[in-house]
Amino acid sequence: MDKRILDYKDPWLTASTAGQCVLRAIFGADGATLVSNGPNGDIRYLQCSQFVHAGRFNHDPAVDLYALLDEAAVRTYPFADTHCLFFTPYATLVPRRMFDAGQLPAYLNLLLRPDTGALDYQFEPLPEFDCYLVYGIPPVFRQHARQFFPNAKMGHAVSPLLSYVHRMAPAEGFMVFANLRFQSVQLMVFDRRNLMFYNSFAFSDDADLLYFILLAYDQFRLDTKLVPLHLSGQIDVDAESYALLRRYLRQVRFASLPETIHLPVGVAGKHAHRLLEVLVG
Repeated sequence: MDKRILDYKDPWLTASTAGQCVLRAIFGADGATLVSNGPNGDIRYLQCSQFVHAGRFNHDPAVDLYALLDEAAVRTYPFADTHCLFFTPYATLVPRRMFDAGQLPAYLNLLLRPDTGALDYQFEPLPEFDCYLVYGIPPVFRQHARQFFPNAKMGHAVSPLLSYVHRMAPAEGFMVFANLRFQSVQLMVFDRRNLMFYNSFAFSDDADLLYFILLAYDQFRLDTKLVPLHLSGQIDVDAESYALLRRYLRQVRFASLPETIHLPVGVAGKHAHRLLEVLVG
């Protein structure tokens, strides 16, 4: 079962016009987002859903994902290009000089819980950081993606996000960036556009979220009054989590979308930063 957070379809988008558009999808154990934009950057389709039972005992996100994709008629349209991105906490960055494609499971051993099931291990290069991203996803997620989008390009959701934040980062000084996915936060720290830190954390309440963000500040001895926190994802100005962050951090800013992306009037403004991870892919 899923809870629709955003649901928009431009009447212009049909099977006959889809050839002018690109479809992007992000799948995770907590929810899924489907978005399509046309040649001028106009968003023609947008569906953002949270799996309401995510994190509960015996919840199988693959069942919710299959149901969501099965009912999304837009998946049958002949898009010019399709990208499927997976969000998984089982991901790490490996310096190029230390990378061995035959040792993928070993890189993730410290991240896996004893009850973690079988994973499909993948990797992709991040040349701007001189490293590789190694990650593991539940095999059934990849199977669903191949079933519904057989010709899609596949990868991890953080790769395009890291590249975009890298371009946003200042040439001088530090930048702290947090992307929230329901009950997970992806944290990045840049120093003069050099990636110093990346990790994702699961949190159960606002205090946990604050702890992980302040931990990044503490690790690099950053002044919470001077170094801004940049936010994207599932958080808004009226959220209790945002109010808590503002109590401890002087400057909290929402990330901007690329200027080439044009959101519908009803979605722009409040929701723009929510869609960063899927629109920069």
